[in-house]
Amino acid sequence: GSCATAAISSCAYNPTADYAINVDKAKTWGLELSSRAQLARDWAVKAGYTWTHSEVIEGGRKNGQLANTARHIASAQLDWTPSSQWRLWARGEYRSKSPRFSGAYDNLSAANKAVFDAVGDIKGYALFHLGGSYQVNKRLSLNASIFNLFDKDFRKYQQVSINGTPTWVNSYFQGGSSVSGVTQAGRTFWITANMKF
Repeated sequence: GSCATAAISSCAYNPTADYAINVDKAKTWGLELSSRAQLARDWAVKAGYTWTHSEVIEGGRKNGQLANTARHIASAQLDWTPSSQWRLWARGEYRSKSPRFSGAYDNLSAANKAVFDAVGDIKGYALFHLGGSYQVNKRLSLNASIFNLFDKDFRKYQQVSINGTPTWVNSYFQGGSSVSGVTQAGRTFWITANMKF
């Protein structure tokens, strides 16, 4: 909601602010598929796909889609197990664009319209990862992974003026407060050891 058009008690502190309102009702439905196939003795592939449709209903009428709900999400992973001790894998994942805000554009607050006009929906992306594990003995295994192998840069921000205040908006997520929305990491390396007692 907007303090300028529908004030609530907290608007006394900032009469130009926006505030969150839950949608009246929302529906989601879709399809999820997954499969795994052994390509050869040492090689296997697995893949998954999710199709999701969402609908916001306010005042008994359809009013757009739910925010941050990608229509398409897909992943595929290739596994190579050359021995009982070694396992290596490569994985790719894709997430299509998502609505930035819940509901139809015409029903957004002036601030949210300014954000949408500047950056549009949340952008889709593809990521690739590599990893492997080595079983040292029955109790100890070592693992290493590289996430976001090609170092996809999620730090794409644009400055938008909202009620005269400069605000930074990200292309890949919608932050609404200090606790929502997070910039995804660039290339990340993980090394772990697992010990069974």
